[in-house]
Amino acid sequence: MYRYYLLAWLVVPIFVLAQPKTDLGINVTPLAVGTVDFQGGMKLNPSFWLQFSGGFRAQSKKSSDPLRTRFLESYSQLKNYGAFLSIGGRLVNPLEDEYEYPFIGFHLTGVYYNETLAPDDPSGGLPPRNVQGIKLGLSTTIGFSLRINPRLYADLAIQMGYSKPRNDLLAYYLPGMGYSTFGYGFIGVKGGHIQPIIAFKYTIVRDRREVIRDKE
Repeated sequence: MYRYYLLAWLVVPIFVLAQPKTDLGINVTPLAVGTVDFQGGMKLNPSFWLQFSGGFRAQSKKSSDPLRTRFLESYSQLKNYGAFLSIGGRLVNPLEDEYEYPFIGFHLTGVYYNETLAPDDPSGGLPPRNVQGIKLGLSTTIGFSLRINPRLYADLAIQMGYSKPRNDLLAYYLPGMGYSTFGYGFIGVKGGHIQPIIAFKYTIVRDRREVIRDKE
């Protein structure tokens, strides 16, 4: 038994110190449409991060209730429920200070949505209808990271992607993917999505080299 305790005392500290730099945070822009988007990442080597995110959407309103943000009204129905999971990667400049250079990310996202749609013509007597489904999509992200303090930083980026378009709506929002772009000029690809990202992230496990550099 004592051998196992001794092994634990030796292995656990080594495992903790060997953990890659790990961040957790939240993207605040989806809050405008009732979506919570948690984001995280692990730095596997100087030029690559493993990225993961997940969250949910819970928004409802009466047909006559306007949103505070008027230009997002077409992306909200009587009920918008959903959840998503995403996994991908991020490429950064392999130099020591990754906050001076842009990053490029790529993600595979699975989304479940459950919505109650208002009738196109409320005076026609048709009742609201419920739609639900699962969508898969690919997206890419380009942006900058701004360091606020040794453990806190912000991602400022734009995310664009594609998922097979829905048949029930042209203007819709998929949590984790963003807003459908159909009808929006040169980015108006049917099935295309776009989303601004302002994500605040906190480093829960720091890179040992960063700790040493900050002490110096």
